[in-house]
Amino acid sequence: MDKFEISVEQQKFEVEIKSPLINASGKIEVLVNGKPIFVKLPGRELHFEDWHFIEVDSQSFELDIDPELRWIKSIDGLHRIELSKPGESVARPASGDGRIKAPIPGLITKVFVEPGQAVNEGDSILILEAMKMENVMSAPKAGVVGAINVSAGKTVSLGDVLVYIE
Repeated sequence: MDKFEISVEQQKFEVEIKSPLINASGKIEVLVNGKPIFVKLPGRELHFEDWHFIEVDSQSFELDIDPELRWIKSIDGLHRIELSKPGESVARPASGDGRIKAPIPGLITKVFVEPGQAVNEGDSILILEAMKMENVMSAPKAGVVGAINVSAGKTVSLGDVLVYIE
């Protein structure tokens, strides 16, 4: 299954998603540093930035997630996070230079733009489906669409560069 590293305030965790599809109980199995835990996510219809709680091993946690996956805010404060594949540099869903990267592995279901098209910051660029949820990826800045490295139906991995905004 999918393996990646999450650094929270410089503390690293190895994470492996064992059951990427939500089962009948609404939970997925995840290994964190080799230890199995079960995570229940909010409704499938919600984009991850609209999650305000998750349940880990039957304990509920309130949180807010940055759409660019740079931080998570919980009851005990704001925590800087970084995502990467094991042995690779940090992956970001969007970079200040206009690269849009996959924040999670998934399937591209729709691309709204084409090369040469002008976009404004926040415009919808594409939809990435993961765990039965549609994640709308938006332009990190105003500019012109450069290379598009994906098309509908393509599977992507965490950190893959999807689109360049010049």
